Amino acid sequence: FTPEQADEIVKLVLEQATVHTAATMTLAGFIEGDEAISEIRRRAQESLNANESGIRIATVSVTDRVPPLAVRRSVQQVQSARERAKIAVEVARRESTTILDDAAGAGALAGLIELIGDYETALSRGDEAEAEVVLARIGERFESDEIGGEAAKTMTEARAFRYMIESSVGSDVRRLMSLVPAYTENPNQLVRQLWLDAYNEVLSGPEVEVISAPPGLRGLALRMKSSMDVSTARRNAASNAKKVDAMRGMADMNNWQLGGRQININRSGRRLNRDARGGYGREGDGE
Repeated sequence: FTPEQADEIVKLVLEQATVHTAATMTLAGFIEGDEAISEIRRRAQESLNANESGIRIATVSVTDRVPPLAVRRSVQQVQSARERAKIAVEVARRESTTILDDAAGAGALAGLIELIGDYETALSRGDEAEAEVVLARIGERFESDEIGGEAAKTMTEARAFRYMIESSVGSDVRRLMSLVPAYTENPNQLVRQLWLDAYNEVLSGPEVEVISAPPGLRGLALRMKSSMDVSTARRNAASNAKKVDAMRGMADMNNWQLGGRQININRSGRRLNRDARGGYGREGDGE
């Protein structure tokens, strides 16, 4: 062969190999990736070897691969949709990571997910003892310093609520328990003393005005006005009471408190069971 003839032969076998390769592949596979280029080179080399040309193709380079004009616009739309899908997946992955990190913190999230999986597995096996052990470990993990995000916020609120219960209800309980010996010894005396203390507390306020009448009168009618100081004290007390109520409403939007049977100190409280049986309010018939 002359060099010109060799070039023409290579051109023809490459065109033939390209047509055969395009016929055996999908459009996306043909215009994307390197598989089509390798297949064109293989087919062209086989044709040259079959004709005993002695020509060896070292490399094949395809500089421009475009779909046919009839479907070019549709292919471009598919490619654009793929790119949008990739972007959406990446955004969703970042958002999921952010949400999970905000839930419990990046450092503790993986361990919590594993413990929750162990807890669910124990429940599915019906192993209540193992479930309780895993639940205790989950509680310990939530108490650790690794917890962050919403979980840490919830734990802080729970500790504050627990402190409020212990400081308010616990204080009342301790006070009442301290009165038990006196009540047992002389209940009438204790009740009278408590009544006098309450009576004294009410009458000792600056907004209280006490009027005494001589004994022995059958009836007494008075027409009088309160003193200016007492009237001012009453208005100030009413205004202060409104301010205190408003501040309490702003500080505690959830103005509620657990009943005595629902308060558990130093152990886990209410828990929802998978079968919705048992728990607070269902002690009677287990429904």
